[in-house]
Amino acid sequence: MSAPLSLFGRLGGANTSELHAVVVSAAAQGAGATTVAALFAIAAAGDARRTLLIGSEDDSARRLALIGDDAEALGIRHAVLGDSDRRGSFRRLAPLMRDHDLVIIDAGSRLDTVAAATVSLEARHLVVAGNTDPGSLAASYAMVKAIDERSRDLIIELLFNQQDPSRGADACRAVQSAAERFLGLDLRYAGTIPVDEELRAAILAASPLPFAADRFRAGQAGLQVASRVIAEVTTKSLATHAARQHSWRD
Repeated sequence: MSAPLSLFGRLGGANTSELHAVVVSAAAQGAGATTVAALFAIAAAGDARRTLLIGSEDDSARRLALIGDDAEALGIRHAVLGDSDRRGSFRRLAPLMRDHDLVIIDAGSRLDTVAAATVSLEARHLVVAGNTDPGSLAASYAMVKAIDERSRDLIIELLFNQQDPSRGADACRAVQSAAERFLGLDLRYAGTIPVDEELRAAILAASPLPFAADRFRAGQAGLQVASRVIAEVTTKSLATHAARQHSWRD
């Protein structure tokens, strides 16, 4: 099996000493953080960035199934955090992280993983995946509030997974309004990944996402969001442009 040339470029480039990291979390279990994190890793590799995908042991089998057996040849390396001391795990992985152009952290719904990544690693870009029902919106706000209490100066973006795009935009406005009023935070709207039964079927059939994602609406939407965030994280000059073009108010 070979990757389409449009998706994967020639890998290479010098190692970087500056850590570029994106933390992908979930407002609650089942919000799709692991799939979103895999799409971020695929988008980064497709841009010829040497990418490290990190997450918990509990979800490691799912991450490996999503990125496939050829992931390392395509530029995606996988690493697993220890079960207990998250900060210690990140410290142990520091040399490996510095050997990559981009680190994607699948934090799931675990607050300790998000906090360790944003405090220990000083990761400054957090994507919170959620749904649009009232309970999920409350969980998204709770995650944002808890992280804000532990780590300041974060860029926090809300991503709504497997939802109608118009509902995703409305849901983001609701959470952003509460965060601005009660926390003084300006949250961003990352976007909405639409419901896509074809992509779901491909995942259930164990089709690796690097070879399937760009064939389906949901995969295309996720890769587009990922590419925009990655460009901002890795190219500081794009930060102002990205913030202006992707504001939740648009």
